[in-house]
Amino acid sequence: MRSILLIEAEGSHTRVHLADGKPLLHRSLAVMEARLPASIFLRANRSQLVNRLAIAHVEPWFSGGLKATLHNGVSLEFSRRQAQTLRENLGL
Repeated sequence: MRSILLIEAEGSHTRVHLADGKPLLHRSLAVMEARLPASIFLRANRSQLVNRLAIAHVEPWFSGGLKATLHNGVSLEFSRRQAQTLRENLGL
């Protein structure tokens, strides 16, 4: 699971970003979220789950949200509501 960095919704499928590739799965984001440990995978917004261990940097973003940059350089936005969860989870 450490190799999973980010999971993104693409219609009724999900794209899983791994350290070594990006396979497409035929499952919804909600199904993936239910199967993965909530202590590691956080909802960033309506279309993304992120491995909190893959987060390298967090900064304030628009409207109370946060912008997170992963160790691989990918950036994603946490919605205002999910930003609060990230703050609590990372002790920010």
